[in-house]
Amino acid sequence: MTAKTAVTPPAAPVTHAGVHLIIEMWQATRIDEVSHVRETLKAAAEATGATLLGTEVHDFGDGCGVTGVAILAESHISVHSWPEYGYAAFDVFTCGHADPYRALPVLSQAFGTTDLHVVEHKRGTRLNAAVHLRSEPACA
Repeated sequence: MTAKTAVTPPAAPVTHAGVHLIIEMWQATRIDEVSHVRETLKAAAEATGATLLGTEVHDFGDGCGVTGVAILAESHISVHSWPEYGYAAFDVFTCGHADPYRALPVLSQAFGTTDLHVVEHKRGTRLNAAVHLRSEPACA
């Protein structure tokens, strides 16, 4: 007996795998506070509608910033901070139904700034007939 896998085509044409926001944040505060960064990553993940799998934040000590990541079933949110410059670099990458733009007000409010520069990159745009990306995760 041979096992068969059902393949369900997407309801609508898929034009890309996900949306990746690259965020430059300036005049930011509290970007070296590990617990605040961790809770903000969680809140940003929730705002996007993504499924949070875990978080990790590393403190470089004595005002030297942090590096953090929220691992999502739908991709990730990451941050690298330079508190001496009031600067933080965020990536918010989601696929499926999660909306990365919904993380922006959470990040802005949590770090006390509206000085953001956001660039959107659609990931996985070179789709062809042999590749079928699903709007729902095939493996969960």
